[in-house]
Amino acid sequence: MFDRFVTELNALDLSGTGLTGLRDATAGAKRARAALDAFEARLLTAAADRTFDPAAGIELLRCAGGCSQREARRRLRRAEALDQTPAVAGALAEGDITAEHADALAQAARATSAEAVDGDAALLDQAKELPADLAAREAADWAHRHQTAADREAKFRRQRAMRSHRAWCDGEGMVNFRTRLDPVTGAQARAVIDDIANRLYQLDGGRNAKPRNEFHPFAGTNSACAFTTPGRAGPLTRPGAAEQLLERLVAVCRRKRF
Repeated sequence: MFDRFVTELNALDLSGTGLTGLRDATAGAKRARAALDAFEARLLTAAADRTFDPAAGIELLRCAGGCSQREARRRLRRAEALDQTPAVAGALAEGDITAEHADALAQAARATSAEAVDGDAALLDQAKELPADLAAREAADWAHRHQTAADREAKFRRQRAMRSHRAWCDGEGMVNFRTRLDPVTGAQARAVIDDIANRLYQLDGGRNAKPRNEFHPFAGTNSACAFTTPGRAGPLTRPGAAEQLLERLVAVCRRKRF
């Protein structure tokens, strides 16, 4: 079945196709891609049922589907959401919506409930008429309107549980951070980062890009920076900017005041 589909698809000649024909072909490709995504979700659900392991689909996608670990997990989450929302799954299988639409509706279901999303025919009909990015925005607004206090509390607990931080050095020797925080902690951390970044920007000369004399990035030892304090002679050695950032971020995460 799949071999025939691939052969016929590759045999199609688009060289003499006009814009109307290309538009129709794009719509057909959308339906085919959506149907394949829905079929794949069914495969993942079947794999979980056969092995009694919800994560069995990840290895299936990696070994047979050639997916990365990250993409496999994303598709598994979609399959789990579709299993809880049969109306959305049916729309995807028919090609009325795309996988992006399904992911947006799944996000709305996580914020409220699968029953609420699947039972709202108007929400699904709206998704069928809009591009995925606009449909995602409408789904987010819908979820916000339909969230209860318990829903918001549960969402915040999930966000707190998903907090993570990773630091690494890239090929140029620059230190990179990737941090995911809940909205409350994130707002505090962002204020700290923005404040430090602004100070470094000003010390580097601001828009003129002419470093001020009182900031010497590599002065001292142990990554120390030398700052000249107004009204005092000589530099005042403080921890480097990176160390300051880390210390203040730790303080935020520990809910300390600074």
